Amino acid sequence: MEKIFREKKLTPQQRKIVNLLIQGLSNKEIAMSLGLSINTVKTYLKNLAMKLGVKSRLEIVMALSHPALSVSKTDLPAATLKSQKK
Repeated sequence: MEKIFREKKLTPQQRKIVNLLIQGLSNKEIAMSLGLSINTVKTYLKNLAMKLGVKSRLEIVMALSHPALSVSKTDLPAATLKSQKK
C-alpha cells in the first residue's frame, strides 16, 4: 500500500484518511478520529477522488487497494470513450 501511496503522491493526511476509509469508517467517524470537521473530510475525499481520477469513496478504495481493477477514463483508448458516449 505504501508503494501506491508514494506513486499517487498522497500527503500524510490523505494516507490517514484512506486507511480509515478502507476500514469502513464513515465521514463522521473519520472526522472524529482525526479531529477534523466533516466538511474537511469531505474536501479531502473530493481531492483524493480527483487525484485518482475516480468519482466515489468506493472507487477511491478500489483504486488504492486494487490498482489493477481501477480504470480511469484517461486510461481508455479514444475509441472506447466514443462508444461510451452513445
